[in-house]
Amino acid sequence: MPILIVGTATAQQLKPANLFYDHMVLQRKQAVPIWGTASPKEKITLTFAGQTKETKAGSDGKWMIQLDPLQTSNKGREMTFSGKNEVIISDILVGEVWICSEQSKWVSFRLNLK
Repeated sequence: MPILIVGTATAQQLKPANLFYDHMVLQRKQAVPIWGTASPKEKITLTFAGQTKETKAGSDGKWMIQLDPLQTSNKGREMTFSGKNEVIISDILVGEVWICSEQSKWVSFRLNLK
């Protein structure tokens, strides 16, 4: 009894990692790595804050671009990714990014500021 196996090759679309989304804040005054996936060997162009950077996805479809240090902004900007498709992330600010934990310590810090 012959068996027929059919597979389809699907091209992976250009996509930044889920960490990058509308209304985000990027750290100011230091290089910012941006990464994601695309079709293998796809050329990717990223445009943001007057910078245009290019790279090529690896054979596994993974890519990374590093933005030069950015100045603080108080107006949201768009980040555009171009390849076989285009992705736009909107309303991005540049400033101080703090990662906080230990909620009880932050409550006492806030109370001491009054």
